[in-house]
Amino acid sequence: PLSRIVGCGQGRDALFIARKGHTVLGIDISETGISQMLENTKRDDLRINGMVADVLNFVPSQNYDVVIMDRILHMFNDDSERTNVLRKVSTALNASGYVLIADIPKHKALIRDYFDNSQ
Repeated sequence: PLSRIVGCGQGRDALFIARKGHTVLGIDISETGISQMLENTKRDDLRINGMVADVLNFVPSQNYDVVIMDRILHMFNDDSERTNVLRKVSTALNASGYVLIADIPKHKALIRDYFDNSQ
């Protein structure tokens, strides 16, 4: 399975998922975080690629089985930016793919409304 982690930081989730047999693309705006994640990837011989990119401007070049967003929506300026990221994430899924989101309770209604109305 091919997984993409948006806002991967130092790769905690990416490393865990790769150890379960997934191929992972971790995306984060922090060059340091990506570098640290890739260093652990080499040490453990895992299938992880890292990309330094601003999620707001990132254009996926392929589709994924799973996209994970762990507490990144709160970092955006407003709901229009959050909705833009949700749209990019959901359009980058394979037909039977999943989006896994962990975020602050404040954004629960926005996330639910987006997915309820985008089908």
